Amino acid sequence: MLSDNWRIVTKNETGVTIDANKITIKWRGKKFASGALTLGSESSNILSQSSTLSSNAFLASATQDNGTDKYLEADATFSADLSANTATPNGDVIFYLQKATADTPTWPTDGLGQVVCVLNFPNSKVARQETKTVK
Repeated sequence: MLSDNWRIVTKNETGVTIDANKITIKWRGKKFASGALTLGSESSNILSQSSTLSSNAFLASATQDNGTDKYLEADATFSADLSANTATPNGDVIFYLQKATADTPTWPTDGLGQVVCVLNFPNSKVARQETKTVK
């Protein structure tokens, strides 16, 4: 179940710097209301990757406040478009779900959390996208 506050932390393990604005995360919450499954609206991109992301570096998304909507889970779409990247990647872009430990977010150390998606770039400049259920 999604906590009141959560975020996605992205790690670049491709061996190269990823150009700016090439990684996106969007999500759509799901909950039960009056006995029926209710879907929220799709979010805008929650990851602000306005600059390059170095190899072995982490980048956290904006905190998602679930205190009002109380979504049980979300369908999240993880994308990384490295097709025009300056250097050729060979490795993974890893996405971790982190849940806050209190109403005032206290986050685990980067690299800790639940791995929710891995996009692999096997020595090729391509675009990858996967949709996963996050809870």
